[in-house]
Amino acid sequence: MNKSQETKKIILNNALKIASQSGFSAISIGKLAAETGMSKSGLFSHFGSKENLLLSIIEEAKQIFLKNVIIPAQKIENGINRLYAFFENWINYLQNEEIVGGCLFYKTTVEVSLENGILKEKLREIMNNWIKFLKNEVKTAIDKKQIQKQIEPEKFVFEIISMIRGAIWFYTFIEEKNAYNLCLTKITEILNSIRT
Repeated sequence: MNKSQETKKIILNNALKIASQSGFSAISIGKLAAETGMSKSGLFSHFGSKENLLLSIIEEAKQIFLKNVIIPAQKIENGINRLYAFFENWINYLQNEEIVGGCLFYKTTVEVSLENGILKEKLREIMNNWIKFLKNEVKTAIDKKQIQKQIEPEKFVFEIISMIRGAIWFYTFIEEKNAYNLCLTKITEILNSIRT
């Protein structure tokens, strides 16, 4: 990694922390310049526009999610064991210091939900890919006769994602420090109850 790439990484890490805590609206070139000790023009030169900066933040958050959640789970044979691993990884990711302040995707999907534009499109694309990944894993587990055949993948994924988003809300807003552990315990109970 060269000096320019290192600087860009520092900027993105700072921006990701701000966006995870307060959303995209809290991101400003001036604030980031002050936090990183750079000039506004120096910081701006790495991205060219605020929109490019925000897209880079989304991409960085996606890569962190892939590294911590998806890729480790994919090392496990697909089916129900991969589902257990995926959800455990997801909950561990939410408690990871790399995303201090909360889940960027939770914070920003709510923020941009009433807007139209490239940020919403990018976030929706990422979310839809994760939902598709989960549905496919559930279908595979059903095909392998590891999960009861009457389970509907769409409904299952909807319920689990809703539960995780609820846990994020309890953790960040209500300040229920055990929210993620309670959520993982419940997800494990559900998986245990539907396995064959």
